Amino acid sequence: MKLWWLYILLFTGHSTEVSTKQQAVRILFFVDAHCPIAQYYLPVVAAFQQNYPTRTVQVDIISRDPKAHFTQPIHLPFQHKAAKSLIDAYAIETIPQVVVLDSMSQVLYRGLWDDQVKQLGVYQSKVHHAYVDSTVNAYLTGKPIPYSFTNAIGCQIR
Repeated sequence: MKLWWLYILLFTGHSTEVSTKQQAVRILFFVDAHCPIAQYYLPVVAAFQQNYPTRTVQVDIISRDPKAHFTQPIHLPFQHKAAKSLIDAYAIETIPQVVVLDSMSQVLYRGLWDDQVKQLGVYQSKVHHAYVDSTVNAYLTGKPIPYSFTNAIGCQIR
């Protein structure tokens, strides 16, 4: 799915290409404050971002509600103006959900952040498959992407 033009238009207001040398990976993390799983993952996502320079990996939190009250402070770019367009463009129905894009805005991976959540309210004690970490590390090191899709587990988007 080639949506780089939509992404550039929505986030920059321009329809021109951006330099791909600045950022190798962009992660769109779709959330809503009403979903406890989304609330659970915000600190996980923030800790992940701290492991990478923003010029290499950039995480954007996508939520339709500009007044959403999250239990944790969000110290990542928070996008709400373009949320509806991005939700529609990526056909997001369940949150939280992550979309990992390469430097040309091609989808590398879509789905769960990791496999710690088994169903709403049921968490494993440890992560066995870190889908986003594996995807990003594989892409940045030129290795094959181990996962392209997992079914999101969470709340229906409102």
